[in-house]
Amino acid sequence: MEKSYYLIGIYGGTEPFTYGPYPTDGDRNDAARQIHETQDEDDSLFWADIDEAGRLKVGPYQAGFFLQ
Repeated sequence: MEKSYYLIGIYGGTEPFTYGPYPTDGDRNDAARQIHETQDEDDSLFWADIDEAGRLKVGPYQAGFFLQ
């Protein structure tokens, strides 16, 4: 299995939505910046990786990431 890169958006604090897969983490991060621009105050965005063994790893974007 090839590594996959996703985004998980949480809208209104309750409704999850997935984006992806993206071919690289750079492509995913570019998409995250675009999506973040359209989000409201109560929305969140997380990165998600699925590794070669099929394991899921999820984490937050640091606040400074979107200031770049």
